[in-house]
Amino acid sequence: MIKIFYFGIIIIYIFCISGCVNTSSQYMEDIIEDDYIMDRGPSQGGTLNMFTTKPDTLNPILTKNIYAKDVLRLVFDGLIELNESQIPIPCIAESWTVSDDGLMWTFKIRDDITWHDGTKLTAQDVEYTFGVISNPSTNSIYKHNIDNVDKFAIKDKNMFKIKLKEPNSFTAELMGFPIIPKHYYTGNDVLKLKSSINLKPIGSGPYKFSKLSDKDINFERYDEWWGKNILEDKDKNNMPYISKIKAKIFDNEKESVNAYLTKKIDTTTVSINESGKYSIRSDTTLKKFTGNEFTFLALNLNNLSLRNKDIRQAMAYAIDKTKIIDDIFPGEAIAADIAVFPGSWILKGIQEPFYKYDLQKAQKILADGGWYKGKENLVNNSKGGTISANFNLIVNKDNSTRVLIADYIKKQLEELGIKINVTSLTWEEALSYVKSGDYEIALLGCNVTEALDLSYLYSAEQIGNFNIAN
Repeated sequence: MIKIFYFGIIIIYIFCISGCVNTSSQYMEDIIEDDYIMDRGPSQGGTLNMFTTKPDTLNPILTKNIYAKDVLRLVFDGLIELNESQIPIPCIAESWTVSDDGLMWTFKIRDDITWHDGTKLTAQDVEYTFGVISNPSTNSIYKHNIDNVDKFAIKDKNMFKIKLKEPNSFTAELMGFPIIPKHYYTGNDVLKLKSSINLKPIGSGPYKFSKLSDKDINFERYDEWWGKNILEDKDKNNMPYISKIKAKIFDNEKESVNAYLTKKIDTTTVSINESGKYSIRSDTTLKKFTGNEFTFLALNLNNLSLRNKDIRQAMAYAIDKTKIIDDIFPGEAIAADIAVFPGSWILKGIQEPFYKYDLQKAQKILADGGWYKGKENLVNNSKGGTISANFNLIVNKDNSTRVLIADYIKKQLEELGIKINVTSLTWEEALSYVKSGDYEIALLGCNVTEALDLSYLYSAEQIGNFNIAN
């Protein structure tokens, strides 16, 4: 089994979302008074035009289309949802309990939720959804969410129980996938992606499906949505202001920016490298949000030198992540040591990153561990055989940002006496080396997940013989 140690340079990129100011849709009403602009706040109504590629299906647990998946989150609810701190809060499940051994989870289903056709939502719908996802013939992106579920059953119309194969404290976080209606799919082939029933979804969320054409997918606000008054402040209303959503269908994701510039859609996502093009436009509002791209170094512990704890810790202190960020993308990235979104509850009281740049500390760790300067790089023979700090770092040359990062790492580690040879490969070549274990250090990336369960990166059971989640 390939053993890989993860540490340091983990950078969570920040992207920009550009939204077109559409006064005809009355998103915002401004009044000019005595040279001042007074904002009355958002107005009810209007249509939000979004981007999507051709959907494979509109069944939310079967779709692989990331754009359709995002818009369908407005149509369907999950047992829970995650708040800004990634804490699971009630949604369809108003509460849940866990047995002392951590294996039995019981979810109490709200009794005031109806599907968009007026049928009451019950625990049977939850059981049905679990059944579809767990079906061996189902190829769902949510299959991993219930991989640890051994059994599931309804206790009554408002109680749903699951028994886990082994305790997992992050089970609630994994229960945010969409719940689909049993009564709607019973008697139909739910797994047939393009069936008429899978192209006319019925959900329980704030928007309901209206119409599908070759050009767009249409949704309307569902004014009877159960969650409209579920707020801490009972005097407020949780209903969205926008009346309609139109997801316009294009051939590929590259057309998103052109569609925005020609005002065919009202919002799109652009990278930090492209955001400057839109900052001076009077018809555009830029909003930054934390992306989920996560860049890290993977160290192959089959290498005797990298298996040495002192070398790994010293490298972590010698890499100046702050300087790398400030020089390559100032203000547009965040240094971190684990694959978790900033602001997460798991980081409360913890100052990130754990390994702050400290060259003197790195040097002391190595000196105390018996490392000394050889002819070309650091060596150590305190445990019998001689090992040296001379490593090959592979990076995919298709990613210009990672190539820059690799160069900075090389220079910073060489200040410590660790020699780094950077090898730029195509992504396919780099991936092949990592999979085969024929490498020493690799600069790679993955996507941060919404749930805080990091087993997709670190668990041998999850990652098998290839423990790089990418």
